[in-house]
Amino acid sequence: MANTSNKRMRPTGFSDITSDRISSLPDEILHHILSLMTAREAVQTCVLSTRWRDVWMSLRCIEVEAQEFTNKEGFVMFMDNLLLRRGLVPLDSFCLMGWSDDFSLNHPRANLWVCHALRSNVRVLQIFSRKLFNLEYSPFISSHLKILNLRDVPSLPS
Repeated sequence: MANTSNKRMRPTGFSDITSDRISSLPDEILHHILSLMTAREAVQTCVLSTRWRDVWMSLRCIEVEAQEFTNKEGFVMFMDNLLLRRGLVPLDSFCLMGWSDDFSLNHPRANLWVCHALRSNVRVLQIFSRKLFNLEYSPFISSHLKILNLRDVPSLPS
């Protein structure tokens, strides 16, 4: 019979098996893991433990897929909260995807999301949308922006 370590009668080695080894990883590795997820998935990791609560806020790569949301209002609320809570943490890349016919990225606040990315010194900005996404009020002026990828986005007025 195995030795027991407490009154719950667990085997002695049980705590080694159930310990949270991922949370003990350095922030750089956690950020890399989260960068492989969409922004919504990364934010959802905040419930894993207190260590994960704020890790997503300092992500340098953000990818948002509108089709992950059941309605446009939920998508807009998520985007507003995502950018408000993370502040102006520098961004390496920011990608907005609206590849569903139900989700157009054409929303009055969409220009604010793009401006937020530019103020966060984004280096790679990508916007993919099947429906029109009107960016006429977003100036793409940034000394940090190196790659701008617009797919299915109407031309900016001259």
